[in-house]
Amino acid sequence: MAEAGEKSAKAVIAKVIETIGKEPLARIDYVEIVSLGDLAPLQRIEGEALIVLAVFIGKTRLIDNIRISGQG
Repeated sequence: MAEAGEKSAKAVIAKVIETIGKEPLARIDYVEIVSLGDLAPLQRIEGEALIVLAVFIGKTRLIDNIRISGQG
């Protein structure tokens, strides 16, 4: 979404939550979009950012981050 031009972090987070929510074994711990420089939460995606998340699948907690660009 961000690469397609979506600037609202809230909209991108909602889509990530919706997508993960389709997996019945998944339980989201957190999903945030943060700046690359200081990892501060963002409201708008301008330039490079990270989607950071943690999701439980059963008892296993998975942590990941995805680099995105809001320059679409």
